[in-house]
Amino acid sequence: MSSSRSISYKGWFIWLVLIIGAWFGGKSLFPGADTKIFDYIGHKNGWTKQEHAQLHLPGKELQMETVLSEKRTLICPAVGKVELNDSTAQNCFAALPLQTQDMAVLLRYLAQAGTRSVGVSAPFVWQEEPGDMARQMFCTALQSFDSAVIGLRGRTAAQADFTPVALRNISIPAEQVEGDPTGLPAANKPHPNGLASSPDALKVTWAPDWLDDEPLTHKPSALAEISYPLLMRWNGETIPTLPLRLALMHLGLTPADVGVRLGRDIRFGGRSLPLDEHGRTRLTHAATVEIPLADVVGGKSEQVKKLGEKPCVFIAQPHEGAENAARLQLMAATISQLIGKEKIEYTKSTRPCGGKVLEPVRVQTDIWIPVMATGAIALSLLILPWLPLLIRLIIIKGSLVLLFWQVARCALNGFWFSITAATICWALWTLALLVLRPKERGYFRRRR
Repeated sequence: MSSSRSISYKGWFIWLVLIIGAWFGGKSLFPGADTKIFDYIGHKNGWTKQEHAQLHLPGKELQMETVLSEKRTLICPAVGKVELNDSTAQNCFAALPLQTQDMAVLLRYLAQAGTRSVGVSAPFVWQEEPGDMARQMFCTALQSFDSAVIGLRGRTAAQADFTPVALRNISIPAEQVEGDPTGLPAANKPHPNGLASSPDALKVTWAPDWLDDEPLTHKPSALAEISYPLLMRWNGETIPTLPLRLALMHLGLTPADVGVRLGRDIRFGGRSLPLDEHGRTRLTHAATVEIPLADVVGGKSEQVKKLGEKPCVFIAQPHEGAENAARLQLMAATISQLIGKEKIEYTKSTRPCGGKVLEPVRVQTDIWIPVMATGAIALSLLILPWLPLLIRLIIIKGSLVLLFWQVARCALNGFWFSITAATICWALWTLALLVLRPKERGYFRRRR
């Protein structure tokens, strides 16, 4: 009489009910354990304590917190630019370049119009030394401004001169300069100047302006957003150029307040600006306003009044062979970028505690997925017990690896499911595969 091999359908049904019941019971009874497990997974994936992941449990409100956020906006005031050329100056002054007394008159008009800061690019392009009265007029006119800087041209010669007296003690301390300085514009000899070598040189503030035959200062960059060089090397010292020197004075700072990392950034007054190896930054919010020379001399400088509370104006004396208009525009824009200030606005908002929320995975709300999962479990309980023990062990371990992979995948994509319930189900399913055995005689055999 042949024997019949079968599985106990009663035992199979009991295990199926236990596994399904464990899923629904685990979801309801162990939400705290799920939270701790997901926090542990997040910690392993680099989440900080401030980025605690909060599970959005069905029927339970999220815990909220109030956060203070800040918005930083760079506001750059417009800088006025007064261009001196033959077409603009022919009806105001006798000739160009302006003589010392003519420049003094122009500065006086600007001061009367409300200008508080002024920069004059290389005003003394003649070699003759002005007279005592003309120098006194010029220095007195400069004292009418809160901050005023005069440009000093330079050049590179085979035999270096001593650093001009006007540029001494304005260099950035060497310990505050990092990086390779070879990319900066360099000079070792001042261009002949009618004021820098006079006894009145120390009555005004100077800064290196531009260098003869030096592409970085002589002609603007082809890229409109690249500034004028902020730094120069003069006899091995790193010195702020005219735009940076004027901006520092405008902000109440000195070169000792500047920190430089060439190729990375420049820091002053609580701000940090990107800096390339040539000492240039990017013009992101700069603004300039054209101020006609005739309006300044005629006392109709409404443009000056529109520049703000501390109007800043930049003047450029023309020079043969130089791109004067483009250089004037670039230097004025550079000053505008440098004297800009950050406006900080604070706003309050609410967010879930920790900032991260894990929503329930969608398959838990889809009715077909649980039905299909139940069918898969039932089918596995019917078929797998017939396989050899080694194959069943491999399947059990593989399913455990798949479970952990799914947990990590859900956590990284902002979803969660009940790990506790899934683990209990896996344990019961594994135990069922090990306990259920094909029987020689089934439980539902006919009675003799």
